[in-house]
Amino acid sequence: MKKFLYATVCTILIIFFIIQGKLILYAEREKEKVNLPLANEKSSKLYEEKEEEITLNRIMMLLYSKNRQYEVKSLSFKEDGRALEVEVHYLGNINHMREEFKDLLAFSGFEKVRSYQEDDSGLKKLYLSFALNK
Repeated sequence: MKKFLYATVCTILIIFFIIQGKLILYAEREKEKVNLPLANEKSSKLYEEKEEEITLNRIMMLLYSKNRQYEVKSLSFKEDGRALEVEVHYLGNINHMREEFKDLLAFSGFEKVRSYQEDDSGLKKLYLSFALNK
């Protein structure tokens, strides 16, 4: 009789632990289902930030790798990355510099020079604003 009772209790405990293990696995799967959309959102944001960094690095390489007729003083993205503003000190002809910057930035997805200003107070300065093609 003791052996029968002992076997029954062991069987019940084994069944109890199996059910408990399955419940734990089910809870973990549900937790992953909830966390998966959050992880996808985070990864897409990281991808966008990385893409913007790559674009900025590419532009910087283009601007600084050409001939040294100009010196880039400041470079900044405006309007949530849809426009780029560049301040340049340059030597030579203003029209030549504008064309050179149009050519340089056309390769990086910037479609046109939106505006430019020339400052002739001692140094030759050029302020350019480019629109980004996306």
